[in-house]
Amino acid sequence: REFDQMEEKIIALEAELKLLEEELVASSSDYLRLQELSALQEKVTEELEQKMKRWAELEGRIVG
Repeated sequence: REFDQMEEKIIALEAELKLLEEELVASSSDYLRLQELSALQEKVTEELEQKMKRWAELEGRIVG
């Protein structure tokens, strides 16, 4: 169950990162907005890495 939901969460976080990257490019002249978006991008990236690590752990239990 957690394994199935994890893949959906990872896909959503990857999509969110893509949108953030596009917004970063579009906001290149707004320094304050860039700071805000960069912080959010860092937070989402960290969350994605945690989810991917957990997904790998769960996959290892299922396969191995």
